This record gives sequence, structure tokens and C-alpha cells, in this order.
Amino acid sequence: MIEYPLLKMDEKYGTPDADADVFLTNFNIPAPAKVLVVGDNEENVANILTDNGYDVTGVDLRELPEGTFCNHKRIIGDFCDLELEMNSYDVIICLSALEHFGLSAYGDKKYLPNHDIAAMYYMWRLVKSGGSVFVTVPFGTGYMELRGDWRVYSTVAVKSRIIQKFNTSQYVCFTSGPCAINGEFRPARAYVSMEEATEYCGDPPHVTLFLAMNKPTEVKNVSQN
Repeated sequence: MIEYPLLKMDEKYGTPDADADVFLTNFNIPAPAKVLVVGDNEENVANILTDNGYDVTGVDLRELPEGTFCNHKRIIGDFCDLELEMNSYDVIICLSALEHFGLSAYGDKKYLPNHDIAAMYYMWRLVKSGGSVFVTVPFGTGYMELRGDWRVYSTVAVKSRIIQKFNTSQYVCFTSGPCAINGEFRPARAYVSMEEATEYCGDPPHVTLFLAMNKPTEVKNVSQN
């Protein structure tokens, strides 16, 4: 299990952004778990977990910039189009990524407005019964698409588009950057209540929701077909 703040955040990893920071603070799955990181590019979570004994595979649309440190397996492609082994992962992590799925944020030219829903269903099929899924997304008053490349999720949208059939074991709301909530200034990485978080109306820097979910143990493993 990771001890955090971990290994000192030195030149190897750099300082984690708010999403990675909250994830690492709340992550309690012991190694050597089999982990899939969906949206594995700018975060260092996959490298950190690998160095702490986890079996990590990263998935992203983009190649890493030349010279970027990488110590784990990576797959390049659209997550929803990959043919990965069902019921094979103990943990799936998707930080600062789901809100962009299907909205051409990273050079893919397709507009697929329900690609986030499809991605969450695919995670359901890939994770083992009893396994855990960790997600961060922008959160606010109502569901919306902004600038054509990212989404903000409401409480209703979180339940219908993200949680779906998962059980929710934990949620945390925090600020990704300094902002005002109910007229009160909040610094970056400040924790806020769910009620306060719903006051966010879409202009960045946004309020983020961290969700820890699990697939019920009584669910039968899905078939490859």
C-alpha cells in the first residue's frame, strides 16, 4: 500500500496536480493489484503506482512527449475501441479524462456525446467483481458541455452517466484552482461540501468531484462476448 505523501515528490515525479493529489491521499488498495489507468498522459499516477509494486497498464490517445519518464506498459488508442480482457483488473483509475471522451479534445475528430457513458460501461466490464474504480470529473449545478471539449456533471448526470451500476464508497469535492463559491474565495485544492460544489456554474477553474466506486461482489463476471 502506498504511504502518502509519498517518496517525496522529486524531479522524477514532479508535484501532482489536484486530481492526482486527492486520489493518492485516498487510495488504499494494497499492491500487487492489477491496475488500468485510463487517460495516462500528464498525470504521474501510473509511474508512482508502478514504483510501489502495482502491475500498471496505461491507456491514452496520445503518445508521451519525447523524453518523458515512463516505467509501465502503455496502449495508444481510443479506450472504448480496445479489446482488453474482461474481469481482469483489480483497479481502474480515470483522472481528469472522462469529461473529454468523445468531444474531440485531443485531436480525434469524432463527436460522440455519449462516449463517457460507454467508457464507464466498459470499465464495469473490465473490472473484477469486488474491484474498484476511481474517477474525477468537473462538477456543478447542471450537466453541460463547455467549449466543445469538456463536460461539467450535475448530481443527476453523475448517477446516470458515471456511477451507473457501481456502488459508491466515497466522494470528495475540491477546487482544482482558486475560485469563489457562494461569494467566498477558496484556494486551489480546498475541500468543499457537495452542497457548496453544486454552486459552481461552469467557468474554470472548476470544482472537481472525486468518486471511489466498486463493482458488487455478487455480480457475475461478464463474458468476453
